[in-house]
Amino acid sequence: MSRLKGMKTWGLTALALLILGGWMLAVSGFFATETSRSGSGEPQPDSLEAIEVEYETVLNQDIQAATQVHLPADIQSWLEQNGKTEYQGLKQADGGTYILIARGESASSGYGIEPVRVQAQGHKLIVEAVYTDPKPGDMYLTVITYPVLLLKVEGKYEEAEFHVSEPSA
Repeated sequence: MSRLKGMKTWGLTALALLILGGWMLAVSGFFATETSRSGSGEPQPDSLEAIEVEYETVLNQDIQAATQVHLPADIQSWLEQNGKTEYQGLKQADGGTYILIARGESASSGYGIEPVRVQAQGHKLIVEAVYTDPKPGDMYLTVITYPVLLLKVEGKYEEAEFHVSEPSA
């Protein structure tokens, strides 16, 4: 009889441990899911969808025209430092984020850069643009130019991913 009582006790203990273990796994899975969802309160970059962002085209021509546009002093300086080489970058100023794409030196006035779209994914911008080349048969000034595209978006963004395409043939 005592052996049967010992087996019942062991069986009840095992069953209690099994139920307790299952409950602990379920609860820990729930809290792990909650933690990964909330994390630090910030959205996880991989789970964010890119959304379209409105932008203002501040400058879309040769860098020499930058003197005709009213810009904050730090943006003007940044543009002058980077506008004559191939460059892609961001700078915050004036309550927003400026986006600069510079093509570098070009042999005539027919070269340029056209914006396609700007999207935001968390604190990162995704900027799409396309280089434009002179159209065959059209006449252009044969002068050294430095095509730049300067855009401004509202909000502060820390990083950007640039997708600049070559002109289609």
